[in-house]
Amino acid sequence: MPIIDTQIVFDAETLWTLHYSDAKNSTSDNPYPLPHENIRMIVPDVYLQDPKTQATADLAIRAELGDQIRWSGITLSEDIQYSVVIYDIFPTPGVTGNVEVTGKPMPELAHPKVPIPKEKQDHTIDPLDYTPTVLPEYYLSCDVTDHGKEYYSVRFYITHGMATDTRFNALYFQWDPTITVFE
Repeated sequence: MPIIDTQIVFDAETLWTLHYSDAKNSTSDNPYPLPHENIRMIVPDVYLQDPKTQATADLAIRAELGDQIRWSGITLSEDIQYSVVIYDIFPTPGVTGNVEVTGKPMPELAHPKVPIPKEKQDHTIDPLDYTPTVLPEYYLSCDVTDHGKEYYSVRFYITHGMATDTRFNALYFQWDPTITVFE
């Protein structure tokens, strides 16, 4: 069965800046709700049902029952200044006509080797001289179980700070996109 990698791209700096005062008291159980702006979903073109939905909050894809969807997130700053972790995806409660098109997305951690360019003693970097390095990759994974339109909620947090800083600041958010799965 195919694996449909779905990348959620967050403009984390804008979200942090625009919503910091409203979300500063948010928690993982009570995240701050966001509108559709500043977050986009991208899938490989081969799975797009409607190309106009690529890089939007309302994605229309083609999938067979049993296909796997992997949800992962990245920030526009490529996690250098801000990082995003998606921690829950579930059908939005109380929406009329909502069809659960996937099973419950479960957290997964892969351990691929990726090329990391070496830094020389003079601090120059040669991108062609690299070391394969294990860099864990986090995502949520689920199977397609039905066709239709699902209104769902994505819970995630944004951290702002350096990786060596043990006092990460985190804001918790909830976003309500849709996914339509066609045969």
